[in-house]
Amino acid sequence: TGESCAVAGYTGSFTVTGPWAGNQTVAYNASLHGDHVILVLDPLDVACTVATVMTTTALPTQFRPTATSAARPVSSIVVNNDANAIGLFQIALNGVITISSDIAGTAFTNGHQCGFPATVLSYSVRLA
Repeated sequence: TGESCAVAGYTGSFTVTGPWAGNQTVAYNASLHGDHVILVLDPLDVACTVATVMTTTALPTQFRPTATSAARPVSSIVVNNDANAIGLFQIALNGVITISSDIAGTAFTNGHQCGFPATVLSYSVRLA
């Protein structure tokens, strides 16, 4: 029987720029459990018009990696060229998330659906 050290959940949204004709808005829920963040993203699936990676506006400070640690690479499912793939969600120290179509950091393919299904990301804010 342990004590919960979770910070109350936070609900927000961020703007995502990327391979579409216009910016997209994604809602999310975040919670902090000690030094561990659970980030739940709503799905995003839109026709791509440009081959590029996706970037978000910044997460609130309490959900960002600390200045004494490195950015967080987290792999999860993305949609690229109408198919599921293992993508990369890179959470930077400034709270911006860069989303790539694969773990190598490749841009999404132009001309087909791209985005991600409802996604759960977890990472530490303190460990390098």
